[in-house]
Amino acid sequence: MSLLDYFVVITLLLTVFPLAITQMKSAIAQEDIKSFSVWVFITCFLAGLPFMVMTVATAT
Repeated sequence: MSLLDYFVVITLLLTVFPLAITQMKSAIAQEDIKSFSVWVFITCFLAGLPFMVMTVATAT
């Protein structure tokens, strides 16, 4: 993977992860379980994204 690809992944993590956490807090405050579950999924996916990227980078 090129340096640009790593930069895109890091930028994505640093911008979307805090926003997802904020949305999770909002969903809990509103007692909206469906929305909370969706944001938990998104947050977990984002947390695992660096591991997925590194796995793909080492496999190729």
